Amino acid sequence: MPAAHRDPVDGHATALPATSTGRRGGRPLSLFEQAPASHRWFSSDSAEDEGKPAIVALPFAGGGASFYGRWKLGLPGGVGLICPQPPGRETRLDEPALTSMEEFVSALADVLKERLAGHEYVLFGHSLGAMTAFELAKALRVRGLPEPAHLFVSGANPPQMWPLRGELHTLPHSGLADYLRSFDYMPEEILTSHNFIEYGMPTLRGDLQVCCTYTPSPGRLSCPVSVFYGDDDDAVDARRLPDWADWTSGPCRTLSFSGGHFYLDAQMSLVRDHVLTVFEGIDGSAGIEVP
Repeated sequence: MPAAHRDPVDGHATALPATSTGRRGGRPLSLFEQAPASHRWFSSDSAEDEGKPAIVALPFAGGGASFYGRWKLGLPGGVGLICPQPPGRETRLDEPALTSMEEFVSALADVLKERLAGHEYVLFGHSLGAMTAFELAKALRVRGLPEPAHLFVSGANPPQMWPLRGELHTLPHSGLADYLRSFDYMPEEILTSHNFIEYGMPTLRGDLQVCCTYTPSPGRLSCPVSVFYGDDDDAVDARRLPDWADWTSGPCRTLSFSGGHFYLDAQMSLVRDHVLTVFEGIDGSAGIEVP
């Protein structure tokens, strides 16, 4: 088992890569990273979910695909879980993080379009992952796929309130560490650890550069949108969350959960069950029902 540590701002448990031949900057490359580019986005066990209606779950800034692994334990057999792994973390730790939303979404849409073709799917993303999911829905539509049956955005203000103010990605280490402390989430021993400073910080800076430079692309969706948030989250303006409705011609609802910006960590099973309510029948051939 690879060693695990807490990742920041949007960060949770992430795994250091298994090692193999090849190095970059003195750190061994993983077997996963040496796979063809299209395979690097997905774990080896995700093939079993091909052909099923699927939840595509996208991580937050600094987070990785492993965070959503807990959802797998509670999924019905007829529903698949696809957790794309962005560069710069976990099994792709030796690759630089992508620093623009356009670049990230384009690369992800290219590898997902064949995987999702002919199958119903929903998109879920938290914080930066919410904006990624929103842009991914439009990018997949451009590539000829239908929009998701449902878009779930969590812990994120509506697109018209982005990008984030300031240039967080350019802060010195001490300033960025103080910013992370403001979330009262990341343990101090991790925040000051050598592994995080050397490997986690560069990835986080790349993700924060996306946060601080992203502006929404033109166009609206037509799919239903659900907006989830923590009722004690200072990072979102609950009064503005209904403005997500400006970005879809479909229905839009908001739903609060107990907790702060990282409410999702403690409420993972409850959130997953809400997402599953859009699936009907759960027998592998059933469609998706939009409430």
